[in-house]
Amino acid sequence: MRVAFLFVPHFPVAVEARERPELRGQPVVIGGAPEERKAVVDCSPRAFREGVRRGMPLREALSRCPEGIFLVARHALYREVAAAMSLALDQVSPLVEPASGSTVLGRFFVGLDGLIGIHPDERSIANALVRAIVDATRLTPRVGVADGRFAAYASAVAATASHPRIIPPGKALDFLADLSVQHLPVSIEMQRRLRMLGIDRMGQLAALSPGAVQAQFGTEGRAAWNLIHGLDDSPVRPPERSTVLVDRISLPSPATTMQVLLAAARHLLTRLLARPECRYQVARRMDVRAILIDGQVWERSVTFREPRSALEPILDALRAKIADATFPAPVEAVEIALLDWSGQLGMPVPLLPTLQTQRQDRIEAAIRQIKAHYGRTLIARIVEAEPWSRIPERRFALIDYDV
Repeated sequence: MRVAFLFVPHFPVAVEARERPELRGQPVVIGGAPEERKAVVDCSPRAFREGVRRGMPLREALSRCPEGIFLVARHALYREVAAAMSLALDQVSPLVEPASGSTVLGRFFVGLDGLIGIHPDERSIANALVRAIVDATRLTPRVGVADGRFAAYASAVAATASHPRIIPPGKALDFLADLSVQHLPVSIEMQRRLRMLGIDRMGQLAALSPGAVQAQFGTEGRAAWNLIHGLDDSPVRPPERSTVLVDRISLPSPATTMQVLLAAARHLLTRLLARPECRYQVARRMDVRAILIDGQVWERSVTFREPRSALEPILDALRAKIADATFPAPVEAVEIALLDWSGQLGMPVPLLPTLQTQRQDRIEAAIRQIKAHYGRTLIARIVEAEPWSRIPERRFALIDYDV
């Protein structure tokens, strides 16, 4: 299956630089103020060269990059831009799937089946995908096209913003052979064992027999061997679209009090909840954005302990979230978005859900309740930071477990 992979490098940084062009080329670190007990969400290439890594504590990032520009992460804005990217890609191909298992937004797989009849060749399709994203978001992605997901991902990593990388059919192995095995989606333990055996390039692993690879690394090794040989026929599956309701109001005059924000929120929520698509539906999350007179955006995300569809319970949750908040500058407009809608009886579940799915759903529901109760994420997930480091503390990092 011919697949395209698109991504915007350092997506949160790219979004911030789009809003503030003076940040381009600067050592930007996104996650919060240096004195906060939080982790780095993303950093610019310049900060990366100084030693900053995603998942690193902000205080350590400051010590490695003292001249860094530290910004608060605006997750609602990043989700909004990623959603705009997805809608733009839908205009080119009906097969668009966000990359799953990634803590970074702005990455998509696109199925190319049936598009050759509309476009003359795959390069024209890749250029159409790039134009769609640029027109919708003013961001320029990197694009790779190849047989299967993994080869498409690897080709996009090797591409540039102005030149999509097209791997001809049947040539995935020729392209992947010289790439480092670090790009393989395998466990840290397998990466360690590959280094111990002196296997640095994918071509070295591909040259072994599949039986020998499976005997040494098990099913994980055989799966990696298949990926290198282009034996990756997993289809691109578009996700179910969730309803997002958004409304905005401009204030008669700039305001600085939370009472004005609550009054604007009441007005916007009254309008949103009166829409026909809200009938017999409940929302699990709300994003609130205040546009300040200096052009910056103040935002908060509210996850409800229980799904809500009535005005007063939603406002109560918002009051608790902004009880101690202040605006850095007067507000000239307010925007409300209600997200994660589902039926009145709760989230739909498969007819025969697996035990793993049930367990994951219960875990995520508990995390949402904890976040709603305490107003912040107290659960973290472990991510790889520097798996090659000899210092154990640097191999992994903790980042907020957002659901």
